[in-house]
Amino acid sequence: MLEDKIRRLHETPNWRFVDTDFIASIEARQAELRGTHMTVRGNVIDEQSEPMAGAFVVLRLPSNLSHMLRGVDGRVQDVFAVGWTDELGQFAFDDQPTPWFDSGNPLTWEICVFAPGQAVESRTFTGVSAHLQRVTMQMTREYQIHGTIRDSEGKPIEQMEFAHVEIVNPYEQARFELSLLSSEIRCVLQTDERGRFSVGGLPPQRIISLVPMGVPGSVIRVATSSDLEVERMIERDSPRAGLVYPYFEPTFEASIAGTPNDLAEANAPTTERSSNTPSTRTVTVRVLNADEGGGVSGVGVGWASNVDRIAMSPGMPATDENGVATLNVPQRSVEIFVGGRRYGFLTQYERISTGTREFAPTLARSEWVRRVAAGDQDLELTFEVQPVAPLKVVVQTEDGTPKAAKLQVTRRGWDEHYSMPTIQTDDQGQASIPVRPVMFDIEITATTEDGLQGSIAVNLSKDFDDSESAIVTVK
Repeated sequence: MLEDKIRRLHETPNWRFVDTDFIASIEARQAELRGTHMTVRGNVIDEQSEPMAGAFVVLRLPSNLSHMLRGVDGRVQDVFAVGWTDELGQFAFDDQPTPWFDSGNPLTWEICVFAPGQAVESRTFTGVSAHLQRVTMQMTREYQIHGTIRDSEGKPIEQMEFAHVEIVNPYEQARFELSLLSSEIRCVLQTDERGRFSVGGLPPQRIISLVPMGVPGSVIRVATSSDLEVERMIERDSPRAGLVYPYFEPTFEASIAGTPNDLAEANAPTTERSSNTPSTRTVTVRVLNADEGGGVSGVGVGWASNVDRIAMSPGMPATDENGVATLNVPQRSVEIFVGGRRYGFLTQYERISTGTREFAPTLARSEWVRRVAAGDQDLELTFEVQPVAPLKVVVQTEDGTPKAAKLQVTRRGWDEHYSMPTIQTDDQGQASIPVRPVMFDIEITATTEDGLQGSIAVNLSKDFDDSESAIVTVK
């Protein structure tokens, strides 16, 4: 059954990244995902609103973001879940872990759907919520482009590999509708003996970018359909015009300059280039509570040649429930750092905004950075972080009777993406919440099982030594 689904997807030549190894690799990394759990369910329908069975659904981070973590091999792990639609066109990701991200700085993620004979469909979301999200993805019939590639002498170039890296909307300031730059979704295709190739699964009236693998600076931009409304397209003198112009019609010929030797080397199979990956070693990092000594989970861990600022990247490694994270780093001298907003602990991070009113810690560099000398031996490092006094919340009725309730804590003046997971009080309506230093100006909403509700605004101090308290009255 699985093989049949994959075979149907492979009818689109640039979707051959979907295979059993790719699926197994995504499933194997689930235990390494340290982010918030979420539930996403939805359905995939065609242009006639009929359900589409056997569509491949991918949850991923936008891999073209400049702050995405790249490993020693220069690639990112942008896909965090995959699945298929059932016979009713439905898909479900229940209690799905997500990549780690800096708390209070919401994660941007995407749903991408690949279906036989249909254009790839993607949708971007900001923020991860534990609440159920329902999504309907409507597909459209695919468009194809067909190209012929010749060398500078007009001879067809055989077995040249191309990577399909971008789909751009030329009418909306060259907005990326889907970017696979540096992605592990490798939409790679190859010319035949006559220098021909085809790309499918494309939406109409878009520009796609094709990069000849191993030919620096060479990008081919092609329209997916011949009915582009040129007068509506992004201006040619726009800073983003390079993502659109110049472009070819859907059936085209192009020449690529380069000597045969250069082209042969540039297009060697990717597996043969793996020997260029630098030698690495393992660094095990432990982050401990400075007062109690136990491990602290959810702290970002990274490395750089020289750390001049805290570089938090979506999807980067983070400490597990025991406060442990493992890094794969080059054998040269590097600096290991820990940080990112962590509820209840003082850690190093950068402001989200440029405003100086936003709290940012001023920890000594030695508290969050360690330099390790060059070598090939595996290492272990330990960091300690200081706990911050929690906020004590009491929920009661107007006559002072305590009531158990669920608490939702959100940052005032921001949208719902800046909120904590729902917290349950005890039977006496009490809860200790480690809000600082991630949030200070907050609103607490309490909801009881019998439908009583109340809320209170609290502006917490930046003195972390003493606990603060808040009473929420429900009615």
